[in-house]
Formats: sequence, structure tokens, C-alpha cells
Amino acid sequence: MKIYLPFFLLCLLLIGYGYYISLKPNTEIYSYSLNDYGIKIFTYPEDGIADLISAQLKLESENDSPVLLTNGPIFDKGNKHLGLVVRDGKELSPLNLEDGKGNFYLKPNGVFAIENRNVNILPTSSYAEMRPSVSLAFQSGPLLLHEGKIHPSLSKSSKSKFTRGAIGVTQDGKVAFGLFKERTTLYKLAEHMRDDLNCHSALYLDGAITGFLTPRESFNLEGRYAMVICIVKK
Repeated sequence: MKIYLPFFLLCLLLIGYGYYISLKPNTEIYSYSLNDYGIKIFTYPEDGIADLISAQLKLESENDSPVLLTNGPIFDKGNKHLGLVVRDGKELSPLNLEDGKGNFYLKPNGVFAIENRNVNILPTSSYAEMRPSVSLAFQSGPLLLHEGKIHPSLSKSSKSKFTRGAIGVTQDGKVAFGLFKERTTLYKLAEHMRDDLNCHSALYLDGAITGFLTPRESFNLEGRYAMVICIVKK
């Protein structure tokens, strides 16, 4: 089945036990069981992997079949984590409750977390209070959507446009990625996650350096990141 969306948009929607990818032009819909597919992350400097191609080669050397690779959350100079990173239940970088300049510190920021296969995006302050036992988590900012409401600091009339990416959770518990190849504002990204992907919560990943790699298409393979998010066939 094919659908037609704006040419600059790639969407990945994890649907309960499967997901679909939407690409334009000639968008095709792919759905897979999460019994057969999973999520992995590579982090720098822990794994020594900071780009999509290296992540792909590493996965293939381990006999994994990657379906999509994209950059993770905002990071500091030198590809250092700015906030919380948890992988396989082990904390690689602590929760960041500090104030600062830039999108990461635009409060409220948030944490994407998987706990007992349940997916959630929490405000950082809520995560700090709850301290859930998670298998995977990472922190970024701003929290584009919370309980269906767009971040109060985002302006509909903003002129700041970059390639951008976000991760969200839909009203029925699905996980969605929105990756824009064409420059857009944070407000428009939040609006898209809410209105087009039916997300109740969404977390900004990064902008200007956004990249992705699928078997069919790639964008900005030169980017270097502190984290690469991978969708793989088990």
C-alpha cells in the first residue's frame, strides 16, 4: 500500500507489536511484529560508534538486520551525553537537572523511557521523582508535547527552521518518529507529532544534524552523534 505525504517527511510508527515507515516520494507502508524486530542504541564514547554507517556495519557484523538508523538526542561538544542515558538497565550518563542555554535546557525537557515493555515520555522533573526501573531511557529537550499540549515556550510564528527529528508516544501507546529532511520550526514539529501522528507526548531529538538510514533511503550520513537509535530485525 502506498500513501502520499509531504516529500520532506519520514515517519516511523511503532504499532503495539509492529511498526510502519512512511517515506516520500512513492511512500510505502511497512509493518513488522516487535516479536521479530527490536530497538537498539549505540552510544559514544562507550561503543566508539558515532555515525550511522559505523552503526550499520557493527549491527551487520553481529548478524543483525537494521531497518532504520537515526540520531539520538541532543549532545554536548565532543559527542558527550548531555543528559540521562540508560541501556540494558545500566545508567551510562546521569539525569541532568541543571539550567542552561539551548534547546536541551528549554524546560520542561523530558525523558523517553521503556519500563517492562511499556513506553513513556516523562517531564524530567517527574522522572526524577519517580526514578522508574527502566531498561532503556534517554533525556533530551524540549518536551515538545505533554498530555497533548505543545510546549508553552514554542512560538507559532518562529522563524528558526532546521532539519529536525522527534520521538513520540501516541494516544494508544504506540511509538512514533518524525524526521524532517526539509527545514521546519519546533512548533511545526510538535504540531505534526500531535495532529498527524496522534501523539500525546513527544520529545525533541535534535536539529540541523538530523540523519537517518534505511535500506531504501538515507539522509546526512556525514553526521556524528553521541547516540544512534537502531530498529533491527531480531
